[in-house]
Amino acid sequence: MRYTDVRPNEFTLSSTLKACKGINSSSRGALVHGLVLKQGMSGSLYVSNALLDVYATRCVNMDEASAVFHEIRGKNDVSWTTLIAGYTHCGDGYMALNVFRRMLSKNARLYHILYSMKYYLQ
Repeated sequence: MRYTDVRPNEFTLSSTLKACKGINSSSRGALVHGLVLKQGMSGSLYVSNALLDVYATRCVNMDEASAVFHEIRGKNDVSWTTLIAGYTHCGDGYMALNVFRRMLSKNARLYHILYSMKYYLQ
C-alpha cells in the first residue's frame, strides 16, 4: 500500500495491529501506532481498541495501553475489557479491579465475561 495511492483506512490499520499482536511484535505495533497518528486515525474506536490490545494483552507497555485507553472517546465494552485483561495478564490485579470499578461507576455495559468480577467485588 505504501507504494500506491491507496491510503489505509481504520479497518486496514486495525487488522494490521491485530497481525502485529499475532506475531508478538510490539515494535511493529509501535510503528503502526505512529502511522495511525500520522494518518489522523487515532479517533477511530476500532483502531484505538486494536492499539490497546497490542499494548495491553502482551504485557508490553501498560503505561502506553493506559494512555491509549484514556484517549478513547466513547469507550465501549471492548475498550474496558481489554484494559482489565491487560492488567490481569501482567499480574496487577489491583489495577484490574480499579479499572473495573471505574467501569461500573461510568455505567458501562457489562457482558458475561465481566460478571464474575462483579460478584467478586460484592
